[in-house]
Amino acid sequence: MDFAYDTTGLGASIDISVPLSLIASNLTLVDTVDFSLDPINDQEFSGLLHLLVDNGFPLSSDIRMTFLDGNGVVVDSIVTTNVIQPGEVIGGRVENEVRTINTIPLDDVRFNNLAAARKLIFTVIFDSGSSTEYRQIYNDYTIDFTITSEILLK
Repeated sequence: MDFAYDTTGLGASIDISVPLSLIASNLTLVDTVDFSLDPINDQEFSGLLHLLVDNGFPLSSDIRMTFLDGNGVVVDSIVTTNVIQPGEVIGGRVENEVRTINTIPLDDVRFNNLAAARKLIFTVIFDSGSSTEYRQIYNDYTIDFTITSEILLK
């Protein structure tokens, strides 16, 4: 027979997952990363800069990239023209990241501006697309950026 007395301790623990639940309009996240691009000297060229965004959030977004030189002075900025699509939600959670590609024309002036940059500030402006439906945000959601380029020397 088991008895509990007021001198006997009782312990319990619980592990729960509580997501952030929100409706977003202009929710902004900012991150700064090191940036380097080797200059192309004494050569005319044209090209394309590709921004590949793998969005694991259930929110669409716009991206602004601000390029800073070694003194923190803005040397160029780029705003995406294609809306970054939200991740694929299945059963209330993002199960698959969605890739959106933005392509930006590069001429030798812009390329040289970017080659002078030492830091890149990514500004992500999220929108849930609904003013009545809450989105669940979990701590394992990510948004990943990859920048590639195509250069054609003349």
